This record gives sequence, structure tokens and C-alpha cells, in this order.
Amino acid sequence: METGRELGHKEPGKSYRGGITLLELATRFPDEARAVRWFESIMWPSGEPHCGHCGDLDVRKVKNGRPLPYFCRGCKRYFSIRTGTVMQGSKLPVLKWVYAIYLDCTSLKGVSSMKLHRDLGVTQKTAWFMQQRIRNHTELQRLRGIYVPVDNAPVPIGTAASIVETDGQSSHMRTRGW
Repeated sequence: METGRELGHKEPGKSYRGGITLLELATRFPDEARAVRWFESIMWPSGEPHCGHCGDLDVRKVKNGRPLPYFCRGCKRYFSIRTGTVMQGSKLPVLKWVYAIYLDCTSLKGVSSMKLHRDLGVTQKTAWFMQQRIRNHTELQRLRGIYVPVDNAPVPIGTAASIVETDGQSSHMRTRGW
């Protein structure tokens, strides 16, 4: 099978785009546990978890995982792989976030919240909220000059500054930390 470079394509465009396919994504992440393990390997490459709030390495695993799977002895707060990412505060499965990020990042013009709603089996309001978080994080990374490739897999990692939250009185979104 010929690749885009062999066909004379210099950069991916509408007719040729590199990266993984949806079927490869489904094979790579067949269940929630695999998606969580992948995020842990991205968040903590050394294999040792560190606090998502303060960055301290003095953490312990909580036996029953409640309220969250890890506890920081430095700041005395619970955390998980979601802490400090676009998934923070979301009760959606990590696997749905993987698919949402993939669909949003691999589409040339983005994906509508209605399509996400149908493909992921969530409400349109939830799909829209997921997209806002993903797009705000992507925009913040672009403004900071950080390139996050989507060729191998989507990487939804951020800081507390990239998490969006809702104002208490209105439905407007704002970015925390700027």
C-alpha cells in the first residue's frame, strides 16, 4: 500500500490524512480500563503518580478508590488522572472522552455537537460541553506554542488553567486561570 509521501503528497490534506483510523482506535481502547491505563501512562510517564493539584510525589493509592483513587500527603487532597485535564469534574467515562477528542481532532472542520451526541450516546448539551472543553484546551495549547500531535493518538492533557467552568449565574463559559 502506498503512503502519501510515495504518491507525491507533501502534507496531509483533504484527500490524504495520516493518523489512526476509528477501527484502530477501537482496537487500541476496547474498554474503560485500557483507556485509563493509557491516560496514566501519558500523565505519569515514570509510572509513579503525582498530585494533579500541587505536583507532589508523596501520594498514596486509596484502597476502595473513593472519593478518588489517589490521595496527596502534601496538599491533603484527593485526585485522579482527570485532575488538571479537560475531563476534570466530568462523570463521563474516560473512553467517551477518548472518542470525543479523536473525532474532534481528526475532523477537518471540527465535528458538530449533534454528531457527537449521536455517536457517543450522550445528550446534545453534554456533547456541546465536551467540545467546549476540548476546543478551549486546544486553543490554549496553540496560543502557548505547544504542538500536540494527533497522528498517534489524541492527547487531552492540560493544566488547571485550561479547564473551563460555568459561571454560577449564567451559561457562559470562561477559562479559569487567565
